[in-house]
Amino acid sequence: AAVDCGPPSKVVMLQNMVTPQDLVDDEDFADIQEDVEGECAKSGAVTKVQLPRGEEKGTGMIFVQFGSLEGASACAEALGGRSFNNRSVVATFYSETAFDAGDFGQQ
Repeated sequence: AAVDCGPPSKVVMLQNMVTPQDLVDDEDFADIQEDVEGECAKSGAVTKVQLPRGEEKGTGMIFVQFGSLEGASACAEALGGRSFNNRSVVATFYSETAFDAGDFGQQ
């Protein structure tokens, strides 16, 4: 689970959940966004879900903003290490400043 995943923030970055190819079709993209939001909402109030796609920085990663640090921490714990489409999910905290600026290229 997400233990040493950077300084706590209200934004969680999920890796290995989707591939850039998963996000090409608009219908698939909408389904994935809805599924992620639903799954993450089990941990706390979700403010925003961002899935960069195409040529955008961060394509293939999912960024979820929560209303509280507790929600973000619970999500990182719940999803980190979980298997999704035979891939192991990596959950880390992400800079709220970068998220708010629409900058998804920070690692």
